[in-house]
Amino acid sequence: MSASTVKLSFLGLQTVIAGVALLIINPVLANPNQPQTKEEFLESQTSQNANDLLNGGILDRAIDRNYIIPVEEIAQTQSSSNSARFNPWSISAEALFLTRNIPGGIITSEFYDVDTAETGETLGTDNLDFNYELGTRVTLGYSFNPKNSLNFSFFGLQNFESSARLTAPAPGFPNPIIVQADLDDTPIFEPFESFGERINVLDQPPPVGRGNGNFDITRSFISSYENRINYESNLYNFELNYQRALGSTTSFRPSLIVGLRYMGAPEEFSLNTGGAAAFPPQGLLSVARGEYKVETKNNLFGIQIGANIDVDLSRNFSIGLRGKAGVFGNHGEQNSSISAFDFETGNLLDRIEDGETRWTVAPVLEGTISADWRVSRNVSLTAGFNVMYVSGVALAPRQLDDFASTGKLGSIDFDGSSLYYGPSVGIKVVF
Repeated sequence: MSASTVKLSFLGLQTVIAGVALLIINPVLANPNQPQTKEEFLESQTSQNANDLLNGGILDRAIDRNYIIPVEEIAQTQSSSNSARFNPWSISAEALFLTRNIPGGIITSEFYDVDTAETGETLGTDNLDFNYELGTRVTLGYSFNPKNSLNFSFFGLQNFESSARLTAPAPGFPNPIIVQADLDDTPIFEPFESFGERINVLDQPPPVGRGNGNFDITRSFISSYENRINYESNLYNFELNYQRALGSTTSFRPSLIVGLRYMGAPEEFSLNTGGAAAFPPQGLLSVARGEYKVETKNNLFGIQIGANIDVDLSRNFSIGLRGKAGVFGNHGEQNSSISAFDFETGNLLDRIEDGETRWTVAPVLEGTISADWRVSRNVSLTAGFNVMYVSGVALAPRQLDDFASTGKLGSIDFDGSSLYYGPSVGIKVVF
């Protein structure tokens, strides 16, 4: 099943929940002028908020209907109804729009004038930008009693992707585009010096036993007149949290959170070259296409703690603040390959590859501000803004820099961090 199919399935679930919610909306709240007997009115006005007995509450709504109801009768109805109609289950479905930052300052390619030794336009991660991507968040909760609850939550399915390219005015040799490592501003390929001396693309001696010795990889990068980079990232998050309500008033409800969390953040970054070069007297010839691809996987496991505060601004409207933090173990994986492919057939000509897997520590901070509008006793509409910071992760573009500085292909770099942020809208049903 593709990611888009799974995303559509989750969005379909949200539609079903919204439809069910509309069927159980309190008819009095939906239409306060609907005729009712006194008994029907009392049964429909169930509430867990004592303030509903006062001004603007059940008494005022009874007066509007010309009902004469003793306060004791209202209180008795509320007491018996609340105990009998406690709703332990809840489910919410949200559309979650997120974007994230991209590690800056990593240059892969630039124009180079071999006559003047001057550099020009560059290509790198500063040319990339992720858009807001649609995902989903689904939460299933169970309340043991008014103070203790347990919930399971999933969010993700966002597919972040961005690409950019740098193209020479015309094909030729030597080509004005060179691949560059940005750490010391030294080109990965100095003009004319790579033939016969270097086999890979980062100006490092070839790994022992790697490469076929015919310099296909070298030619595919030094002779191409177009360089293209592509960055792709995904996010998946699962949580199981226990929430304990603290002492509160009717309008201020703080609680503590402790739970387990798993987060997956796979990435891929690639630099692709292609084109043709002039080799007199043969003229313009096709050159092997080069590809430098890095794949990383981040699997975070751990315990988190947090707090939640809900504040009622009116009978049916409230705002909420939630924060969570944890220090997780990150089982990271990095795989890198540098390849040359035949320009005409696409057949593999040469490849060197390596990788590394190990554990590290990854702190995570998350915060949400939300607004909740209760449209009935069982249904609420929600909107909010979400921020999450993740550190100690292997970002795919940073692995290229690591190879440039260490010369070890496949060595994993955990010094990256990601900031995710964006709005959400959804519906919550209790039953």
